[in-house]
Amino acid sequence: MKGRGPLSRHGPQAESRVSRRDLPSACAVKLQRDERHELRLRREQGGDDGRDHHPNCFTMWLAGGGAKPGLTLGESDDFGFNATKDKVHVHDLNATILHLLGFNHEKLTYRFQGRDFRLTDVHGEIVEKVLV
Repeated sequence: MKGRGPLSRHGPQAESRVSRRDLPSACAVKLQRDERHELRLRREQGGDDGRDHHPNCFTMWLAGGGAKPGLTLGESDDFGFNATKDKVHVHDLNATILHLLGFNHEKLTYRFQGRDFRLTDVHGEIVEKVLV
């Protein structure tokens, strides 16, 4: 799939011609911490790990650069603790953001200890619902 990012549309002199609306923006939000997990760990394992974060559900917005405006994707339970509908894995989110920036996440690699690694590991599918 050809990249749709801001630089792929404009050619080699793109940096001087890209408007702000062409550049993707992203913001991830962790709204709260919760002591419920801590209490369960204390009962089950005798642990005292402090208040836990919500690792199963978080809020994020994307704007510009080919992201569909006004789209709401996914839902959480009433407590905001677990995703219940249209879940997006973090590898898929990374692949989508890299695509919006004009990168092919399957070819963007870095070498470490003799092995090529990808930011999306061996996973990651572009979330087409998010794209214009």
